[in-house]
Amino acid sequence: MNGDWISGGRENLRVLIDYKGSGFPGGQMQDDLLLFSLRPDASPNPLALAVVNFPPIRGKRSLYIHRLSGEAPEDRDVLLDAIEAFARRQGYPVLYLDVMEQEMSYLYSRGFTVSPDCPIAAREVRR
Repeated sequence: MNGDWISGGRENLRVLIDYKGSGFPGGQMQDDLLLFSLRPDASPNPLALAVVNFPPIRGKRSLYIHRLSGEAPEDRDVLLDAIEAFARRQGYPVLYLDVMEQEMSYLYSRGFTVSPDCPIAAREVRR
């Protein structure tokens, strides 16, 4: 299923971003995750979802796409573009992505390099 069929055209799609943070009372807040969803206007069902969190990778706080799902590759691409724009504005130099639910051909065609020693792919943020 894609956005053309549901909404009558891809121009009615929106990327929604939900933020989750946490902190102890009186303490500093920390970023826990962002949930990106691609939805046609007035539809409760997303075409694609991405869960992003901010773990330390190689000693630095990093942007890590824990989950990227969607039936159509072009819907996942819309979310990747939105995540990359966020990463660029926030100064993250690299996108990291969990490879467990991804097709390798999809990752390679989007410029990701897969790590040989762990299930993570990486791509430099385009400036």
